[in-house]
Amino acid sequence: MICFSISTRAVLWIVLAIAASYFPAATSTGLVNSTECSSSSQDEAFLSINPWTRNEKNSPKPCEWHGITCNKEGWVTEINQAGTFAGKEIDNLSLCAFPNLVRIDLHDMELTGSIPTYIGTLSNLIYLNLSLNKISGPLPISLGRLTKLKVVDISYNNLSSYIPAELGGLGSLTCLNLSHNDLSGPIPSALGDLSNLKYLDLGSNRLNDFIPTELGNLMSLIALNLSQNILVGQMPSALGLLSNLNFLDISWNKINGSIPVELGELKNLFVLNMRNNCLCCQVPPALGRLTNLATLELSSNQIEGFIPPELGELNNLLILDLSNNKIANQIPLSLGNLTRLNSLYLSKNRFNCSIPPSFGQLSNLTELDLSENKVSGTIPPELGRLFKLRILDLSDNELNGTIPQKFGGCSSLQTLDLSKNHLSGKILDKLGQLTGLTQLYLSHNSLSGTVPRSFCGKYWLNLDLSSNKLECRDFNNHLGLCGETRGLLPCRKEHQSKFPVAILIWRLLAMPFESISLWHLQNQQSSVIFQS
Repeated sequence: MICFSISTRAVLWIVLAIAASYFPAATSTGLVNSTECSSSSQDEAFLSINPWTRNEKNSPKPCEWHGITCNKEGWVTEINQAGTFAGKEIDNLSLCAFPNLVRIDLHDMELTGSIPTYIGTLSNLIYLNLSLNKISGPLPISLGRLTKLKVVDISYNNLSSYIPAELGGLGSLTCLNLSHNDLSGPIPSALGDLSNLKYLDLGSNRLNDFIPTELGNLMSLIALNLSQNILVGQMPSALGLLSNLNFLDISWNKINGSIPVELGELKNLFVLNMRNNCLCCQVPPALGRLTNLATLELSSNQIEGFIPPELGELNNLLILDLSNNKIANQIPLSLGNLTRLNSLYLSKNRFNCSIPPSFGQLSNLTELDLSENKVSGTIPPELGRLFKLRILDLSDNELNGTIPQKFGGCSSLQTLDLSKNHLSGKILDKLGQLTGLTQLYLSHNSLSGTVPRSFCGKYWLNLDLSSNKLECRDFNNHLGLCGETRGLLPCRKEHQSKFPVAILIWRLLAMPFESISLWHLQNQQSSVIFQS
């Protein structure tokens, strides 16, 4: 069943596994373009079903057709035609001729038109899925009459207008997914009456106004997605009452104010995503109590203050993203306790400290980004223990000293960016021996010596060594190669900007050093790409 946004699919494997224990395997809902139900009988209505229903046995009995389920009396109870009639329009399907329908599944059929108002006459309907189609128009108010409904999934369509408050009367509803449409207006506070609701996905619409405090009444809720809307105001502290919540995503809105301390009570929370809002103030230390948390996304807000040391108690954390905020002061040593962490993003803040040596304990780390801060001191050699590290970005800081020798042991490294610092000394020959390294940016430092010969043969390596004190006589005046490096011509003014001149050496470095001059004479096209 499709009961949540595809963008959160990784988390929802867990959620959907839980959902499977509540609902049988059948899915989805029906559609008609007309707004009034015809008076056709069930047999007559089958004539409109026949063209798009597979009838391998050529049976005259519709109850034996593919995707049609009937009860003992011969009444249709389920229609499941998902994906079988792509690209066709169904204008004359009289679903109201099947009053005993329990489940309808017509998802992923490229259906057009609007949901008929007579859908509200199917009083036995439990499961309705019209997702992944091209249905337009408003949600009919008559849906609020279907009090037996447990699942409604009309995601990934072109629905417009507002969410009817009448949906708050669907007391049996456990899953409501209206994501990826064009719905606008406020979130009805009446949705807070859905006491059995476990999954609510309203993401990727144009919903505005405040998040209703009444959503804090949904004590059965497991997953809540309100991302990618235009929601404003503060985040209701009442959401801290949702003790069963595993997944909370309010990202890409205009939520302001501070992060409610009450969120620290959500002990079952697995994902907390509040990125790209207008949240301010400090990260509450109470979030350190969310010991089941695997993802904490707070990037691109206006968060200030410092990182609370309590975040170091999130032993199950895999992703921590606090980038693009106004966080300053020290980076707590306790973050080194997050030994399961895969990704740590602290870039574009105001840290004015050194890199904690305790980061060397993050043995599962694959990405570390501390760029665009005021981090000073030397690069801890302990980072050389991070054998799973693929991306290390320490650029645009105030780091000094040399590149640690132990970096040569980071065998998984693919991207290393140390540009725009105050690093000195030589470039490690071992860096050229890292077979997976594809991007090496060392520009705008005070590195000296010669370019290591170990870079020879690395035609796939994107290399930026500009604005250093390096000797590069083997590339002397080659194909307009420029930079503040001995043996190279100075760059023209058009190359100079606030960004470094990126010297990307491809096939050039694949050749022996002594062959480069001869190759230059024989070829007119450049193998060196410049970007400014």
